[in-house]
Amino acid sequence: MSRKGSWRAFRPRSAPTSLWGPPLERGLLQRGFPGVPPCAVGAEEWGGSPLLTVDEALDRVLAAAEPLAVEEVPFREALGRALCRDIVAGEDLPPFDRSAMDGYAVRVADGTAGAVLEVVGEVPAGRPGNVPVGSGQAVRIMTGAPIPPGADAVQMVELTEALDGGRRVRLVRPVAEGENIRRRGEDLRQGTVVLCAGSPIRSTETALLASLGIVHVPVRRAPRVALLSTGDEIVEPERSPLSHQIRNSNAYAIETILRDLGLPSEYLGIAADSREALAGSIRRGLRSDMLCLTGGVSVGGYDLVAEALRGEGVEIIFHRVAVKPGKPLLVGRRERTLVFGLPGNPLSSVCDFALFAVPALRKMLGWADPRHQEVAGILEGEVRQKPGREWYCLARAVWRDGAYRVEPVPSMGSADIVAACKANCFAVVPAETALLPAGSSVRLLLWGKGF
Repeated sequence: MSRKGSWRAFRPRSAPTSLWGPPLERGLLQRGFPGVPPCAVGAEEWGGSPLLTVDEALDRVLAAAEPLAVEEVPFREALGRALCRDIVAGEDLPPFDRSAMDGYAVRVADGTAGAVLEVVGEVPAGRPGNVPVGSGQAVRIMTGAPIPPGADAVQMVELTEALDGGRRVRLVRPVAEGENIRRRGEDLRQGTVVLCAGSPIRSTETALLASLGIVHVPVRRAPRVALLSTGDEIVEPERSPLSHQIRNSNAYAIETILRDLGLPSEYLGIAADSREALAGSIRRGLRSDMLCLTGGVSVGGYDLVAEALRGEGVEIIFHRVAVKPGKPLLVGRRERTLVFGLPGNPLSSVCDFALFAVPALRKMLGWADPRHQEVAGILEGEVRQKPGREWYCLARAVWRDGAYRVEPVPSMGSADIVAACKANCFAVVPAETALLPAGSSVRLLLWGKGF
């Protein structure tokens, strides 16, 4: 299937009807959602109806997702949330003039090369800098300690020579005014907006909030996500499957992504392939902010999810996207609950959840920019595909020689979770592109939080 330096997309010789067959409802993609424009003609069609592109589908998802209610939480519990208002500094940072180095606080007037100064004291970090520096004097000082009165520079210890057991010090080279001093307010002035509403809180923002003494922050409530697996062919991991069954993996992959994002989830188990079983589980899931179902969204005789969702009052926003893997994706909404019908194949399920559900969760959390951030890479081998759908190709990226070097990972298709374990990113191949030669620039979605 593959050869060194080249990777071709794999597709079965005879595609199953449940994946490649006619649409569940002709013209379904033309049914919009309030505030969302009708879809443009995509590069691929299904039963005569144009498929949404990835960007069009994501626009619809984000238009349907609504930020949740505001709550105040301790800053240590706000990781991954987004601020609901601007944060204004109530003090300067640093809060006082402080030393940037271990060394000697001196007066510039005495700081000539070869000068020998009397050491009159020491200021460690965490102690007040109340040892004055007079003419011909120096004070030994540690990194982060306040600058003592009279000093206007710090000579780093590596450029000094201790004399008489440390009672005197010789300066190896001259020192300039303000050298190795971090001035009060150098990083941040009181009254400055330091974090804007909509900014996600990461470890760096957490450190800044702690530095400013802001111990509670206004954020959006964490969305509650319900997970429902479907299909008579799957059993839980602790069970031994029969000859015609497989173990459930999709729910646990998505649960792990949610846990990585710091979001709660409720697993509703496996619903059998019957309208009654699906309806009961869907009703439970619709109590959450987001319901994610895996399997049953294609067009086979036992793919009942779309019909069951409509029966519970879910309006279908769209069904199927010009993406590979993950074409059968279904997205709907009932009241404020957003619903994702994810394909049953593991790669398709995880890819669709990462591409569409994660940005929706970020929108619910109040992120100003909920879309994934892409980086550029350089292909180490060529990539070929049949044009028509945007391909999120499994790949492995390594930072080397100032760029991400990208090697596509051979895969047997959208059910090949083994291949995914060898990858650390998606290389994005545009829908209209049949060939990306080796050496081409390629868009990358690096796996991390949300993948």
